Amino acid sequence: MGVQLGPSESDPTPAHVSQGPAPKPPADDPQARLVSRVLASTEDTWGKVFKDAGRTYERPKLTLYTRAFPERWRAFRVDHLTDLLTQLRETVRTSRPGAVISAAVAPDPVEAAGRLQDWPAWLAKGLIDVVCPMASTTDSAAFASQMAAAREAAGRHPLWVGIGASSLSHEQIMDDILAARRIGAGGVGFSYDSLTAPARGSGYLSRLGKAAFSF
Repeated sequence: MGVQLGPSESDPTPAHVSQGPAPKPPADDPQARLVSRVLASTEDTWGKVFKDAGRTYERPKLTLYTRAFPERWRAFRVDHLTDLLTQLRETVRTSRPGAVISAAVAPDPVEAAGRLQDWPAWLAKGLIDVVCPMASTTDSAAFASQMAAAREAAGRHPLWVGIGASSLSHEQIMDDILAARRIGAGGVGFSYDSLTAPARGSGYLSRLGKAAFSF
């Protein structure tokens, strides 16, 4: 959470400003409650100091940046995540130049942006080599639609598909593998543990592999 006390030079007219005693924070926002308590304590302390000096303390203006500028706050976090990815790529490339760098992301770029995953830009900037859209849906049609949209957003870049196999039947897993092939995915991924669990039976992963490559 970002906190701004008073407007900055870049934000001369905050969209939401409270003046006077610290406002009552939203009941469902523990961070806002913390900020409110800290500000209230500050007001009490400095109010007494000024009063003892025969002066009047002017209460500060408080702007909760995340609420006043939600889009700027989101963009700030997106930029920082992208900066982190840039540093990671440079580190990996230094130690292992031939390594393939991938990122598991939400399939829909709009949904991904809400999770701070600007993966179309990561691909365009060469920060990742492969994008891996992850789908947890049990609806085969929804899965195919999500992956087709991800394939279009990825453009010419390689794409590996993540399948939520732990909650799918054998038939559903096969349907998703075939859907991934139809959109030109370079591979599929899933939880290894979910396919080697005792409930799946001995040798299930091997049988699934044979079935997937028999088409």
